[in-house]
Amino acid sequence: MVPSPPPGPIPKDRAELSCPPPTATGSETSAVRLARAQHSRRMVPTHQRRVCYHQRSKTWQLGLRNFNPFCWPLRAQQPRLRHRELGSSAPAPAAPAPAPPAPAPVAPASEMIELALWEPEIAPGPALGEELGVEELTLDDVLEIMAQLEYHTHAEEGVDICSDFLLARCFSGASCPQHHTQLPYHWQLWYSANLPPHWLSVGPEAHETLERIYSDPERTHVRASYQGVAFDIDLMDMNVWNSPHFTRVRRLSTSAAPGTPFRTTQTYYWKSLAGWQKYGEPFVQRIEAGLQAGQEQVLCSTAEHKYQLHLGVGYQRNVATGTVRPLRARPAFRAPALLLPELRTLSESLGLDLAPPPAPEPPPYPETWLPMAPEQDWLTAPMALGDHRFRVVYSLFHKSLPETQYRIVDVSRVQNRFLWDKYMR
Repeated sequence: MVPSPPPGPIPKDRAELSCPPPTATGSETSAVRLARAQHSRRMVPTHQRRVCYHQRSKTWQLGLRNFNPFCWPLRAQQPRLRHRELGSSAPAPAAPAPAPPAPAPVAPASEMIELALWEPEIAPGPALGEELGVEELTLDDVLEIMAQLEYHTHAEEGVDICSDFLLARCFSGASCPQHHTQLPYHWQLWYSANLPPHWLSVGPEAHETLERIYSDPERTHVRASYQGVAFDIDLMDMNVWNSPHFTRVRRLSTSAAPGTPFRTTQTYYWKSLAGWQKYGEPFVQRIEAGLQAGQEQVLCSTAEHKYQLHLGVGYQRNVATGTVRPLRARPAFRAPALLLPELRTLSESLGLDLAPPPAPEPPPYPETWLPMAPEQDWLTAPMALGDHRFRVVYSLFHKSLPETQYRIVDVSRVQNRFLWDKYMR
C-alpha cells in the first residue's frame, strides 16, 4: 500500500529529535545491574573507558581536554584547544521555562543559549586617513564616511545582505536598499512588547550560535533566554513560543546567485533510517534547477530507483515502492574564523592584524614567541582569531568533529623554552 504524502512539511515532526539511551528497567535488581556494568567495563580496554563515558554523557570538554592531536616528541609550541558541544548544558543552571501552552512545541532543555540584543552602532572601517590625507578631510567628508560605515537592516522581507558592504566596497551608506551587517548571515527577533513592534538583532556571538544550530538538519528547536526569561524558537516555521517579548525570528542572508561574493549555498538532505543524508551532486542540480524554475516537483533517478521530489512540502517519494522520505534544505555553515581573511567588516571590528606579528626575540625563536621571565619554564598564550594558525587548528579539528555540533571555545599555544632549545639541537 502506497503511503499518502503528508499534508504539510514533514520536518515539523517532534520524533526527529534524538532520544536518550534506555535505562535499566525497574524489574532488574541492583546486583544484576552491577554485574552487567562490571561485565561491560571488562569488555572495554582501560585506555578507552574514559572516552566511552564521555561519549555517553555527551560532555566532551573534559574528555578531549587532555587529548592533543598536534603533539609530537620535543615539540615546544603546541596548540591547546578547548571546545564545547553545542547543546550541552551551561555551567550555571538556567531558570526553568514556563509551561508551554498546548499548541506550542517544547525545545529540549539542552538547547539553551543566551541572547543579547544588539544596539545600533557604527560599522568599523579603515582609518579615515587611509585613502584621503588627514589634512584634506573636511567635516562633510567625515560625515559621509561615517554614513557609509553604518550598520542597518530593513524591515521588509526578501532583502539580501549587501555583499559589497562585506568587502568594504559599498558607498551608499544608509541609502543602500540592502542590509549592512557584519556577517553574511544575520538573525533578528520580532520585538512586540512595546509599540511599534520592530525587528531587533541578536548579539554578535548569538549569530554564529544560531547559524550553527540552524545548519544542522537534526535541529528543529532552540531553547533561548533573554533577561532571565526562557523561551523556545521553532526553526521550522520561525515562530517564538513562551516569550513575553518576541513572537517571530528571521534569518537574513546574502544572495544565492552564482558569482555573488559570500553567496548563500544550500545543502539538501533526505532522511533515511540512519538519519539525515546529503543528496549527491546530480540530485542537487535537479533540485536547484527546479527551484529556479518555480517547479513544485522534480524527478530524479539513480541506477536502481526513481524518485519524485516534492519541493513545496518537503518530501521525496519512491515511484516504484511509494516509500516517502522527508527532505530538508539548510544553509552550509561558514564560520567567522574561516571568513576572516576576506570579510572586511569582521576583521576591522575585532581590530585584528592579519599580518604575522614581529618577533619579540631574535632567532632561533619563532616569530610568535612571547618574552619570558628567566624564572619562567613555560607559559600558555591564547591564539587570536586573526592568526592563520588558529584557522589551521580549526580546520583540522573539524575534519573529524562537525562544525554544527561542536564549537571551539579557544585555542592556546604552550611555549616551553627548555623543550624548544632541546628541539633545535
